[in-house]
Amino acid sequence: MKADVAFPALLAAARALKPYTTPISWYTPHQRGLRLHTSGDTLTLTAFNGVETAQIDLPGGTTDGGCAIAADTLITALTAIKPTPKAAKTATITLASEQDRLYLAVSGGSAIVLDTDADGDDAPKGPAIVQPTDAAWPVTAGAVADWCDLVGKVGWAASRDRAYPDLKVVRLLRDGAGTTLIVEAGDRYRIHRGCWAQPEGEPVDARIPIAAVERAVKLFTACEPAGRICVDVDDEHIWWRTDRVRLQARTGAEPYLNLEQIREEVCETVNVRFTAGRAELLAALDTAAALAATTRRGKVSIESTGAGAAAVDVTVYADSGGLLHRHPVPVTEAVGPAQALTFNPRFVRQVVAFLDCDTVHVSATAGRLGVYLESGTRHAILMQVDA
Repeated sequence: MKADVAFPALLAAARALKPYTTPISWYTPHQRGLRLHTSGDTLTLTAFNGVETAQIDLPGGTTDGGCAIAADTLITALTAIKPTPKAAKTATITLASEQDRLYLAVSGGSAIVLDTDADGDDAPKGPAIVQPTDAAWPVTAGAVADWCDLVGKVGWAASRDRAYPDLKVVRLLRDGAGTTLIVEAGDRYRIHRGCWAQPEGEPVDARIPIAAVERAVKLFTACEPAGRICVDVDDEHIWWRTDRVRLQARTGAEPYLNLEQIREEVCETVNVRFTAGRAELLAALDTAAALAATTRRGKVSIESTGAGAAAVDVTVYADSGGLLHRHPVPVTEAVGPAQALTFNPRFVRQVVAFLDCDTVHVSATAGRLGVYLESGTRHAILMQVDA
């Protein structure tokens, strides 16, 4: 195997694939590392963690072949021979493998020699090519940045609690052919839900483990942020693919909450409403959340003075009960009685950051915990905490 590859691209690829070289559970077979394989003018890096397989193509292959090496070993070596920051942007690294050795040299400089597995076919023990099966069908396609933003921010609401494995997922849902794809996640305290692109594609109900979503978002953001992504599924797997990066992950089959029914129940008796600028509300919540972290109460309130109000107050109270901070946020369309909505600071800040338009529409029912927030193609439900 021999290849001449852009240094920044190789280092970024090795770092992005490292999480896929670590077994995800104790019963996963031992993983030896990255597989490097050249075919034609392409160097392909492959990693497998026992469940997910990830691949990145880099231009520069010159001689066909392959080897396997620990991700940490490759990253450490690349970091050690990295040129100055200015030179690294345009540097080329030459890789050559012979028997159980991998030779690396930057732009013709001195070489560094690393131990490898003699037969690259031994690792990783996953699919060599990550492509959809014949039984798969396309879900959607679009810009990588937009897809990762939606799926990643929806994933903020997925449960991290081991006691609720059915909620530790991001769900892709399309009820019928030609309808809008819904991306959603929720735990015991909140729900994030967003729509993707135009109505197209076949029905789908796929649940992706949140850890797999987080790894995938990091992988594509690091290695193909400006690309175009295609998403395919079959009964057990999901594929995320661009021209250079490919990922295959398993999907879950656990029952899932009827989030539409929950939304209808929260909204059926709404009597408190107001509309605020998202940027202003988010800035106020940033400050309030930082101050709330200094108190034992750790809560943030959004207080409306009732119908016709010109502003709502984002407030934080001291442990003594006295007012610690108040910031008015202008609102329109305020209706209903005076109401104080009290939230976990991190959750309410994440909800507003997840929404995607200039304004946020907030709906609540006096005496009930669920609060509905809507903006553009995204909406959320957030449960209040005791004041």
